[in-house]
Amino acid sequence: MIKREINVRLPDGVQILLHPVSSSPMDEITASLAEILEIKEIDFDTKFKIQTLGGIDVLKDVSARDQFYDKLQNGFGELKLSMLVRGGKGGFGTSLKSIGSSNKTSKPKSNSEAVVPLLFGDDSIDSSDCSSESDISDHESSETAK
Repeated sequence: MIKREINVRLPDGVQILLHPVSSSPMDEITASLAEILEIKEIDFDTKFKIQTLGGIDVLKDVSARDQFYDKLQNGFGELKLSMLVRGGKGGFGTSLKSIGSSNKTSKPKSNSEAVVPLLFGDDSIDSSDCSSESDISDHESSETAK
């Protein structure tokens, strides 16, 4: 019988070489990794996934697991361990999108509020100081006189 070895790449870059005994070693692999990572074996599926180097989850995809077992019959197999990240839809990107859309929907109350920052390029005048566009032109003429 061929001595089989499985190289498992951990998320931190460390590689572990396992020597499975059974012909269907997935339970053996998860038990060994749970022991090495010092977590309960029952929590393994909720915190990690075991993938082929191509990224297919061998714990969930039966055909990928069978293909891995076929390759392992030659004596060597490689897997990578990935941590599951909590969350998903509705994360940071959605928050940014909602902030962006709320900025687009808030429109200035009058033209003077929109014009003042463009004219002066700084906060030297508060738009509340101008009651109309004529106040803006009065301010412009006083600025050019300086």
